[in-house]
Amino acid sequence: YGISEYEKVIGYVGSALPRKGITYLIEAFEILCKKHKGLSLVLVGIDADDLKKYHISNYIRDKIIPVGFRKDVSNCMACFDIFAFPGIADEGLTGTVREAAAMGLPVVTTDVAGNSELIINNQNGIVVPKKNPDALSAAIEYLIENPLKAEVFGKNARKFVVDNMSNEVRARKVESIYYEILGKPSEP
Repeated sequence: YGISEYEKVIGYVGSALPRKGITYLIEAFEILCKKHKGLSLVLVGIDADDLKKYHISNYIRDKIIPVGFRKDVSNCMACFDIFAFPGIADEGLTGTVREAAAMGLPVVTTDVAGNSELIINNQNGIVVPKKNPDALSAAIEYLIENPLKAEVFGKNARKFVVDNMSNEVRARKVESIYYEILGKPSEP
């Protein structure tokens, strides 16, 4: 996609549905581009036709890269420096936030659904209020300007997912619930 190795890549994975809050991410990205050079916004799951729904200034149009639907999402995420999820409506725990955390990416997410249970503000990422492009841009800017902190957040996010959300951990939790319902002690 012509992204220089020196650019900071802010990434998003999801659809263009209104509840995903893409308009706020685009607004935040424009704020960031006025302060920082060398930024790209990669939107996985969104194609060029989807972008026609949004007002995008000419100033940032060529810095936004819609890559459409992809089966190799982990490969796409591997090129991200920062993962941003600007959701505005509850939808459960956002899978792509969990996947980005599992990959060790620093995450900025809004306080919707279970995202603030996974991303603990200022410990393993940053949680911002929904529908707030200023807060979203400030959080992303903090990570751009503090790469060591961003790295720590990414490592902590990955550890949290591995420790609390692996298939083995989830299976043990479900098994424990079944034993509790049956009134039996959990198997070791």
